[in-house]
Amino acid sequence: MVKDELRALVIEILESKSHVTINELAQKTYTSESTIRRALKEMESAGDLVRTRGGASLVREDSLEKGMHYRYGSHILEKRRIAIAAEKLIEDGQRIMIDSSSTALIFAEQIRRHKYMDILTNGLRTAVELSEIMDHTTNLYCACGHIHTEASGVYGGSTTAYIEQHQADLAFISGRGLDSRIGISDSRDEEADIKKAMMKASDCVVVLIDSSKFEKTNFFASLGFDQIDVLVTDKKLPQDIAEKLEQFDVHLIVADS
Repeated sequence: MVKDELRALVIEILESKSHVTINELAQKTYTSESTIRRALKEMESAGDLVRTRGGASLVREDSLEKGMHYRYGSHILEKRRIAIAAEKLIEDGQRIMIDSSSTALIFAEQIRRHKYMDILTNGLRTAVELSEIMDHTTNLYCACGHIHTEASGVYGGSTTAYIEQHQADLAFISGRGLDSRIGISDSRDEEADIKKAMMKASDCVVVLIDSSKFEKTNFFASLGFDQIDVLVTDKKLPQDIAEKLEQFDVHLIVADS
């Protein structure tokens, strides 16, 4: 079992049970206890979980910043369905921007068949993933700036300035929350700034957001409904959010189950 698969499985187990022992994890993942111990140590360093005596617990739900490995593994099936649906919006030869969210990373994994693309991202793992799967006809750009290790992204004033020097056909963006009053919100101002910059630099803004984010609000507003062109999700929206999308003529795509 590769590391990312093991991490995703550990997170899935912990989400169903707040605390799990090393022995339980070894049995459920069909790996040795020594392998689990090494994985838990790495995941704790990445901010995914907290090791306890003989086991592990998830980072508290109200924690502002969870590691990329946690976010990648959390609701991964829903994110993959969203990514598959969103990929259909792309045509060869387009210029696109992709933020550093885990949902956008999973989306990036789906676009390998496309050619003659120009792709800009502020996501470190996204940039590496694209460099490994895209062919030589695609130009890849990673924004400069301050590296936030837990978020596996690049942020700051120089990052937004770099983004705004470019112009894209499509921007693929996610968020920490979606509610009818604010729209898309995030837990850090730097994340919100990146999304605003990508919105300004793109002809069409596509929001990728899974149903676990519905009716959640964070401190920083990222995008209002009037700044979103397409919203791709995995489930039917709550009525109040659906009415906002209709009011602002946002095209809704609900991914196939």
